[in-house]
Amino acid sequence: MSETQSPFATGISFLDTLGVFEILLPFILVFTVFYAILERTEVLTKSTSSSKSLNSMVAFVTAFIFVASTRLVAMLSEVLAYIVLLVFLGLSLIIVTGVVFVRPDKTKHFLPEPFDKIFFGIVFVGVCAIFLYAWKLPGNEEPALFYAWRIISMNMSAGGSGAVSALILVVLVIGLVMFISRPEGNDGKTGNGAS
Repeated sequence: MSETQSPFATGISFLDTLGVFEILLPFILVFTVFYAILERTEVLTKSTSSSKSLNSMVAFVTAFIFVASTRLVAMLSEVLAYIVLLVFLGLSLIIVTGVVFVRPDKTKHFLPEPFDKIFFGIVFVGVCAIFLYAWKLPGNEEPALFYAWRIISMNMSAGGSGAVSALILVVLVIGLVMFISRPEGNDGKTGNGAS
């Protein structure tokens, strides 16, 4: 049985062979950002009709020089992919937090004061774990979550370097100090009972 490609996948492959993703889209992105910066900062000239053509020419040449370097284009593509992934991580966290915490009348949270922060921490760790599980490492296609767990467990064992154990201890001590010295309520008292 032969595998057939969908028309959209064929169209994307055709655009890829034309160089849309390696040349055209990075060119448009660099040109737009550089032109906007030149227009906003008025580095070359004050805002007139001749300055717009000057700014567009400088942005055009800069974008062409940028696209000529395949290394820079590959770096830009990789950076933008991770930025979009980070945006989706934050968006997922906001969605889950909004679903869990906000009441329908939007006045208060469902959970009382100390428990909402604890639950927020649990939700944050859960969303990060989901993204780490979905992120496959190149080469062996192992989820990054399993790789991180293996490294942590190796370093926490008796033969490990102890760096992970020391890091966990430092984080726990800092968290304990922040918990003890936090202000409580409106009376200005701190968590250690000092007045």
